[in-house]
Amino acid sequence: MTVNDTKQSLFGRTAWFYERAAHIFSGGQIKATKQWQVQWLHPGQRVLYVGAGNGEDVVMAARLGIQVTVVELSSEMLKRLEAKLVKLHLLENVNLICGDAYEHKPDEHYDALAANYFLNVFSEEIMEKMLAHLVTVLKPNGLLLIADFAPAVKSSISSFFQNMYYFSAVTVFHLITKSAFHPLYDYSVYCQKSGLRLIEDEQFPLFGFGPKWYRSMKLVTC
Repeated sequence: MTVNDTKQSLFGRTAWFYERAAHIFSGGQIKATKQWQVQWLHPGQRVLYVGAGNGEDVVMAARLGIQVTVVELSSEMLKRLEAKLVKLHLLENVNLICGDAYEHKPDEHYDALAANYFLNVFSEEIMEKMLAHLVTVLKPNGLLLIADFAPAVKSSISSFFQNMYYFSAVTVFHLITKSAFHPLYDYSVYCQKSGLRLIEDEQFPLFGFGPKWYRSMKLVTC
């Protein structure tokens, strides 16, 4: 998949089950990684959410009075998010854009940006290009928030089970959406290369009590 190929998103196929499946698969920890980010956001800030899908994290931010912009390639995902925001009387706080995040060039830089379970749909080469682009839309000392799978653990036995768990999800989404098939990424390495500084790094246990296979990061632009 190339950056331009993202125009042909097939993630709309998952719109009807995505959040429910994520909750079951992670035991609620995918949502928890997104909820953790809210503490770093404040009313009046301009915050961009890329590839937000059905947007449970967008709802969290909108409830705080944050000026949220969403760039989501899947029109099916965006329709579901819009309906959710209308039902919750939050649509006036959110600007919805159906488009490619790589082509998003705002007139004004954002205070913060959230890329949750988004960068992992790309091959390593394209993920690095996307990450570099996202940095360009942030203000100096702007926040980049990333929630995703945690990097591979060092223990061979634990690593085996972690990879079994991770690749079960990656395989399903690769077959349905043609997203990239790749090993676990350690985003802290790529973020450092993109000139970002890691401030907070929180890991979350599977099902709330198991191995810490989920991660949420707070980084700032330099």
